[in-house]
Amino acid sequence: HIHTHVREDQITLFGFKDEHDLFLFEKLTSVSGIGPKSALSMLSVHSPSSIAHAVENGDAGALSSTPGVGKKTAEKIIIELKGKLSHLLGEEEDDSTFEVKLALETLGYSAKEIQHAIKELHTEGKTTSTLIKEALQQLQ
Repeated sequence: HIHTHVREDQITLFGFKDEHDLFLFEKLTSVSGIGPKSALSMLSVHSPSSIAHAVENGDAGALSSTPGVGKKTAEKIIIELKGKLSHLLGEEEDDSTFEVKLALETLGYSAKEIQHAIKELHTEGKTTSTLIKEALQQLQ
């Protein structure tokens, strides 16, 4: 999973082991004042789920324990990302479940609705598109 960061004077590629890390990196860099260096630093210190928990719980202290991220920056991250990382709060999950959550979130469903729909899914041997269709049927 690769993110291409383009600046006026350079193009940089960032590689990630899974979609969770890439998703969180892109969310973090969307916050004004957080560049790729700070986002990578946060991901090297904390797991995606621990960052999501800190954001949802308003725990600026946990976020500011990252080198290069101060209390004001941590508070800005919390303000801008609160409610946008809810699908990272659960236990580790497979890629298809992550993609279903991401698709439903993009469609505007709440975290509570998404969790309810995901609980009802049986993911074994099904494609992601099939799972998304089934989740949407659950939500109607």
